[in-house]
Amino acid sequence: MGKMASVMNDAHKHSVVIVEDSRDTRESLAMLLELSGHHVVSVASAVEALATIRAGRVRPCVIILDVIMPHMDGLAFLDDLRLISPEHARIPVIVFTGHEGFRKAALAKGCLAALLKPAKPDEILRLVDDHCPPPVAA
Repeated sequence: MGKMASVMNDAHKHSVVIVEDSRDTRESLAMLLELSGHHVVSVASAVEALATIRAGRVRPCVIILDVIMPHMDGLAFLDDLRLISPEHARIPVIVFTGHEGFRKAALAKGCLAALLKPAKPDEILRLVDDHCPPPVAA
């Protein structure tokens, strides 16, 4: 119940959504972003990310997306995300990949950025902050 309750609460916040099948990479990115004040929702597959977004359980202000994942790759995810609605088609996507060819393909599909792994933390934060500023502490 804890994970579902958390996901339902996430629907009311603008979140950075991390779609990455590598647990270590997913957790490292989440920690970096959370320590900088971002609300993060992490999922291990593109299929899970699409289901979560379609169901309205999360409102992404930016998506960090791996390309090579089982069941559905990141480029197919981009195509499906854009079919949900015009609003979803405008969500900025940062592709995070270890392959130059996929980096170029992601840029050709209109992604905000395509970073090669390992990317510099300050570069990731700059890109995310430009589209999803962390909340200001009261």
